[in-house]
Amino acid sequence: MFQLIMIIGMAILVPFHISFGIDPNLISMIIFIECCFIIDIFVNMNTGYLAKGVLVMQRNRIINQYIKTWILLDSLTGIPIYTIFYNLYGELSFYSMDYLLTRNIDNKITFQGQIISMKDSSIVFYIIILILKIVKMVKFSDLSNRVNELILTDFGDIIFKALRITIMVLYYFK
Repeated sequence: MFQLIMIIGMAILVPFHISFGIDPNLISMIIFIECCFIIDIFVNMNTGYLAKGVLVMQRNRIINQYIKTWILLDSLTGIPIYTIFYNLYGELSFYSMDYLLTRNIDNKITFQGQIISMKDSSIVFYIIILILKIVKMVKFSDLSNRVNELILTDFGDIIFKALRITIMVLYYFK
């Protein structure tokens, strides 16, 4: 569930960043999300799966299944592209991709009086990796089905009632 929140956050931040740029204050949150994506790879390599209605918990079979299914997408989305781009280009990485592509003349951008060398291909690669972080939401269609099943159980009903009470108490003491 935590990772679903991370992906929804990226689904909001990435298109906004590509279109309009991003607030520098959000970079630490984005780096945290990138770290969570990297940790997710290791978690998935240790999480069992169902095969023909039987829970498989043998590590070698789990890893083989993961390699056959999600490892490519998870590895690409696990690339800490914001961190890399920020370390290469500094504050320039906060600007919109439109700004970077239109200001990029002869693979050089003038930014705050400095000439920075940046190839269009690196900007396009940056955009592709960012979009892949959104595509990762496809992986969670199965998770949404599991959440719906949880909600329909008595245990899920108790959890959501407790959550509602907690929110009401927090709102009251605000």
